[in-house]
Amino acid sequence: MNTTLLLKNNSTKIILDVVALLVVAFMPAISHFLPIPLYLIEPMRLFVVLALLLTGSTNAYVLAVLLPLVAASTSHPVFAKSLLIAIELVLNVALFAYCQKAMKNVGLAIFVSVLTSKMIYYALKYGFLQMTWLSGNLISTSIFVQLVVAVGYGVMTWVFFRNYVAKS
Repeated sequence: MNTTLLLKNNSTKIILDVVALLVVAFMPAISHFLPIPLYLIEPMRLFVVLALLLTGSTNAYVLAVLLPLVAASTSHPVFAKSLLIAIELVLNVALFAYCQKAMKNVGLAIFVSVLTSKMIYYALKYGFLQMTWLSGNLISTSIFVQLVVAVGYGVMTWVFFRNYVAKS
């Protein structure tokens, strides 16, 4: 089952990547101007999921690595946390590939891949905290908010697939 609407125009793919990189690079500044904490919707994951749906897994892997590195270059988050985020996003892409083969529902595959990559992220973060590579709390964003966001990504993917990919 093809779950990607491969963009025929490479310039559109480049635009997605550039927008993703710019948004992540300027996220601290953008967040100061908005009344809501934008990080709650996980913008890096949003761009990785969009890359998966629009351009395929290769570009999604590239963004999964590059976006956290760009964020680290702005000093937010710190490099160790950016490394964790990169691992989580790469796992998210890989787990999606695995889940989409096992499940008929693409939205459910995204949801399960997000949740599984988050569990691995928290296991690794616990280790980083124990080794004092990171400081702070294990969970800084409530589990409820993270579940709502994961469901949102699953629903967004299901709707996108149903409306665009399945018809092409």
